[in-house]
Amino acid sequence: MRLMDVFDIKLLPHRIGIALNSTVVPILERRPCAPRPAEPNHPIVFILGPPRCGSTFLVQTLVSNLDISYMSNRHAAWFGAPWFVERFARPRRPDAHDEHRSTHGVTSDPGGPSECGAWWRRFHPGDLWEDPELASCDVDGFGRSLRLFSLAAGRPLLFKNLYASFRIPAIVKAIPNAAFIDLHRSEDAVARSILKTRQDTLGSLEAWWSMKPRGWESAAALSPEGQVRWQIAGVDRHIREGLAAAAIPDQRVLRIDYQLLCDDPRAVVDQVSQFISSLKEEMRDLGA
Repeated sequence: MRLMDVFDIKLLPHRIGIALNSTVVPILERRPCAPRPAEPNHPIVFILGPPRCGSTFLVQTLVSNLDISYMSNRHAAWFGAPWFVERFARPRRPDAHDEHRSTHGVTSDPGGPSECGAWWRRFHPGDLWEDPELASCDVDGFGRSLRLFSLAAGRPLLFKNLYASFRIPAIVKAIPNAAFIDLHRSEDAVARSILKTRQDTLGSLEAWWSMKPRGWESAAALSPEGQVRWQIAGVDRHIREGLAAAAIPDQRVLRIDYQLLCDDPRAVVDQVSQFISSLKEEMRDLGA
């Protein structure tokens, strides 16, 4: 067997990038390389919801209409220090005239929104519902990375990684004034979309795809449709429990309906704009 058959040389740049971002690049988030990360003086907002709830389209709509920052594919390529990209190499973000495209929530252009799972996993290994005491989480490192990003951005931040639905207590421990957008889409539509994505990406309706709520193994005996409906309900349960456990006040949670986003995106943009304005006012009142 040839070496090329064992090691695909085309993947070498990708593997080198992962290695550097996992070892060397994070040094840029520590002093003296990084500035002292002050407490955020702009809102930091996380999107919650089940997979296929429309979060990518929501972020694309918001960042092309509002003066906010977000994690892009270029930031994701430097997941060891995304603040550095935000400060020195921020990509052109989509504007209101761009066509919003994605495949299963993934965008291709450098300025397209990214979930940046590798950045999240730096601080939150595994499923947090298995670790209610957050013992395995690097909450301090997570908070430092967020504060550096906020300092570099100088504007509100919006994060699209739906695993935040499982991480609410850790998020709030790191950033006490964090806010959340709770995105809702009809259960039937989400279920159909998850089943299609299972088939498209895994070649089977039976194979589990994406988020695994607590106790997901018990749903294995259900039909594929039963599994995805259980998955949707399980994610929603985590969101309700997480918001309650972290004692998030109502004014820091905005519920958005996906159908309204499709029918009247301007109305949703206005909702989020007002939400961010109210968060800024609250932070000023608290002296943040």
